[in-house]
Amino acid sequence: MGRFLRLFFQKTSFFVPVAVLIFTFLYFEKYISLFIETFLMSNPTTNEWYLQLIIIIAFLWSTGFLSIKLIADKYVPTAAEYIFFSLSFLLLLYYRFNGNGLNWNLHLAVANSNFSVQYIELALALVLFYFAFNAIGWYLKRRRKQTVVKNFLIGDDPISTQGEDLVDFSPTVGKLTDILLSDKHPKSISIGLIGSWGNGKSSVIQMTKSAIESSKQFQKNEIIPIHFLPYLNHNENEIINEFFTLLSNALSPYNGRLSNQIVDYSQKLTDLYQNKSLSNFLENHITNFSQSSACELYENINKMLVETHKKIIVFIDDLDRLNQKEILQTLKLIRNTANFTNTFFVLAMDKQYVIKRLAEKGNILDTKFVDKFFQLEIYLPEIDNSVLKQYFTTEMLREFSPRPLDLEPRLKVALSDPNLLFGDYVKNFRDVKRVVNQIKYDISLFQEDFAYLNLKDFINFTFFKLKFPQVLKQLNENRGDFLTIDRTKGTYNLIQVQKDQKELMLDVLHSVSNESINSIWDLDKYQAYNEILNDKKEHKIGNEKIMRSDKVLLIKTLAYLFGDENIPQGQDSIKFANNFQMLMQQRIFANFLKQSEFELLFTTERETLKTELLKIKQQGKEDQLIGRLGYFSTADQPKLKRIIEYVTIIYEMNALKNQYDIDIYKLIEKFAAELYDSLTTIGIAEYRKWLDENLFSSDLVSEETRIILISTIWQIKPVNELWHLDEDYIIAKTAELYDKYLVKYDRVLWEIDNFRSFNVYQGSKLIDNDKTNELLIEFWSRNDIELLCAQLTDIESFSNTSLKISETAVQIFGSKEKYIDFVKTHKDHSLPQVQEFIDLFQLLQLVTFKFALEYDFVHSSLMKERIKKSHIQYGTQNFIERERHEQVIIKITDTTLGYQFTAIRNYKEKYFLNSTIFENTFYLTINVMHEKIDRLLSDFIVDITTLHYGNPEPPVSLDVIAEGTRIQLTETDYIEFISIKPKPEGEIKYLNK
Repeated sequence: MGRFLRLFFQKTSFFVPVAVLIFTFLYFEKYISLFIETFLMSNPTTNEWYLQLIIIIAFLWSTGFLSIKLIADKYVPTAAEYIFFSLSFLLLLYYRFNGNGLNWNLHLAVANSNFSVQYIELALALVLFYFAFNAIGWYLKRRRKQTVVKNFLIGDDPISTQGEDLVDFSPTVGKLTDILLSDKHPKSISIGLIGSWGNGKSSVIQMTKSAIESSKQFQKNEIIPIHFLPYLNHNENEIINEFFTLLSNALSPYNGRLSNQIVDYSQKLTDLYQNKSLSNFLENHITNFSQSSACELYENINKMLVETHKKIIVFIDDLDRLNQKEILQTLKLIRNTANFTNTFFVLAMDKQYVIKRLAEKGNILDTKFVDKFFQLEIYLPEIDNSVLKQYFTTEMLREFSPRPLDLEPRLKVALSDPNLLFGDYVKNFRDVKRVVNQIKYDISLFQEDFAYLNLKDFINFTFFKLKFPQVLKQLNENRGDFLTIDRTKGTYNLIQVQKDQKELMLDVLHSVSNESINSIWDLDKYQAYNEILNDKKEHKIGNEKIMRSDKVLLIKTLAYLFGDENIPQGQDSIKFANNFQMLMQQRIFANFLKQSEFELLFTTERETLKTELLKIKQQGKEDQLIGRLGYFSTADQPKLKRIIEYVTIIYEMNALKNQYDIDIYKLIEKFAAELYDSLTTIGIAEYRKWLDENLFSSDLVSEETRIILISTIWQIKPVNELWHLDEDYIIAKTAELYDKYLVKYDRVLWEIDNFRSFNVYQGSKLIDNDKTNELLIEFWSRNDIELLCAQLTDIESFSNTSLKISETAVQIFGSKEKYIDFVKTHKDHSLPQVQEFIDLFQLLQLVTFKFALEYDFVHSSLMKERIKKSHIQYGTQNFIERERHEQVIIKITDTTLGYQFTAIRNYKEKYFLNSTIFENTFYLTINVMHEKIDRLLSDFIVDITTLHYGNPEPPVSLDVIAEGTRIQLTETDYIEFISIKPKPEGEIKYLNK
């Protein structure tokens, strides 16, 4: 009978409140109808158009609202909403069909001869609409097929069937199940399921629980299994409430009084532990069992448990997730406060962890404290590494997207590598799941570029970042603390320490007796060994202290990633800078050079190769391409030839500011050497022919780039064997290329600020000086000479206004004098702009090219443009206006007088003098610095004539001083002002006349 009533209330709990409300309504129906008639009805005789409008709008709005919630939002109503709508429907239905017996009328919303609608019918339609759509939704949900989802991640759910059992827990589960089903004890029994984290304890509990629930005793309701998870509570006091609430709910169908006493017992325990109140705990009132003492409640609970003839089996999982207080409270619960008859506790825990946590703050003195709580401890053995590897392989090869096509063979190679740290990091299935999930996630980020990474290094790095995230952060931010870079190979290596002779001998002896590198002894050659293991720099391993065993593992991991133990077998090793950076960033950047883009360069048409490379450059991927090529190696001749072609294009594209990148040249040379090595002796002719046709004679790059390339080959010929080319070929090819380069600029010359032609000249001249000069002089003989003069006129950087002839003119023409003669005899020498250069060059001859001179260009637009750009380049736009001082060149035919004048120290300092002898004539250069030019030149005339005549007031008759002004000293000797630059705005007055 009791079982029938329990089932009845469980099945009919929804309808009980409905029935009570219906009964109440019917009993008070007269009073309710009177209330409606008095307060809710309007006068039917009046015009109610506004009332009709309001009700129609409310009906439409309610219908729309329900449609949105139930159809668009797929809203699932609560039980209370179902009750409300059900009662509303019954009430509306009652008044709709029982309206004639009422003292008030049900008004019409719409009324005509053929069609009429009452207000109450609108409400009924709304409720029916609500139920109809819920019924349709329920029907469609039942018919909807369950879709099979292929999960990307592996869940951490424990297994529950033997089919999923890879370790064969069946003997343990079988014996434990037999004990739990057959044993009966007057007090509780506690069984400890002992194993390390992730070792299958939860799976054993789940399988045991499933076995019990399939037993005959459970089917007869003789067993009550409870799965208690104390880690779901927020503090240790809630553990008590949660446990006894679960126990009370489980027993309530069988004994309501027992259920209530358990709740009361729980409250008293909570008061004791939480509020430190002993009054409730000790109260003993006979009138009310709820006020019985906890001791009496405990005895009553035990008696009633015996009467129920039920066995309680409590499974408690993940004790090792709790803090020390929560662990202690759970242990006290199973041994003291819940020590009930025929009650079994199966507690899963990492015993070593529990003891460590309890001992941290002195909660226990030794391990015997924990031993007292258990009558049986079942130890789960360590899982064999081969089983874990098999599980790892199975889960890694399970279908996921995107999965690399070659993952299976690569995984097989990686797992067989002795330097894979699988056994050091993976101890259980949970470890496998974490690593697999992480690797699969990272693979999805790298996508096809995952093929470019060494899988063994990739897995080791995954272990590293999961176990030591703080060290990973330190390695990323302070790489130099751990690693040094070998710039020739482009690899990172662990920093090593120097050892003395004794230490080296000990290492040799140790290596003889220990063939394996697994010993930490072999890793003391690294600086990290002393800094980490001896705690000399604790900041390197983060703020948290780690155990010595973890420190040893950290050192070993660093060695297997970046030490001598990891010997790269290809360019895919983590030791290479690009790969390391890729893994450290843990994501693919928008400008990351994908493997598919790299491979595309081998298959794209030669004509579009430059376009593809330009696209890579514009996307900021060029450095990655160059870096990848630095580690790339192949014996495939078509690939080598294609790499030489496109690296040469990159070489040209990077020739900014007249500079060709020597590192890119080394790449071209590297792949040319590999191409040569891939050929037999008979194939050398073919190799040379290919270089000629596809590199030095091809229009793939400009003549300029080819000349620079071939001249670089020539420069370092002692170490590159001239790429196995003949010197005669290189000399002839250079002349041919330089001639083509010059012919291209016939009639349309380059810009004034483009000096690349001189770089090309220097490259060609390095190989064949005479032929290069001959070709260049011939070129300028037939072209506009103004550009040559402008570019071979150097501007002094300290002033940006003083000019001189470039030394390059000497390299081309043999001397500055020959260069001046070439300009004087050029077909364009009579042009005004060229005459300005000839005038400047002749002045420079007068000062024997010893120093730069000031000069005013009026006609040469190219030189004026060059001076202007020079001012902009060096930031001296206003210098010429504020700081430019006049420079005066004076011819003195009396050489003795010139020497005498410059010998006087005061004069030399006053006039900032420079003196030169040209064609047996003395020339004096005065630099006007501090005084005005009128006063300075007037004083100069007085001083030099006084020196000549020995008279302080020499007879000089002048009004102004200008270029060409001559002062006659004797019939044959005179002083003449040859040049005054820049020309003053007004006349230079002679002030001492």
